[in-house]
Amino acid sequence: MEQQKLLFSIENLWDINPLKNFEILFSFLDTSVLERNLPYTTGRYPVPASNILRALIYKNLRNIGNLTDLFLDLSNNPSAASKCGFNILKPFP
Repeated sequence: MEQQKLLFSIENLWDINPLKNFEILFSFLDTSVLERNLPYTTGRYPVPASNILRALIYKNLRNIGNLTDLFLDLSNNPSAASKCGFNILKPFP
């Protein structure tokens, strides 16, 4: 039987930069199924579903209570927002 590889090494658990772990985790996600090229007609500009998925995973791993707190956390932490795939140079959705 083949032994499963660890996603994080023990050394990385004590890293002072915890967002690196999110970057590693998100690199293993296959979000190609979520990407659909739907025509944009009117209303709010659509946010890619892969970014929303990463943000919700981030929310659950950080034990953030609700979506308002997630919005505040990502707004105040641009490095976390960029790890989730959001463009920090544009207004946050």
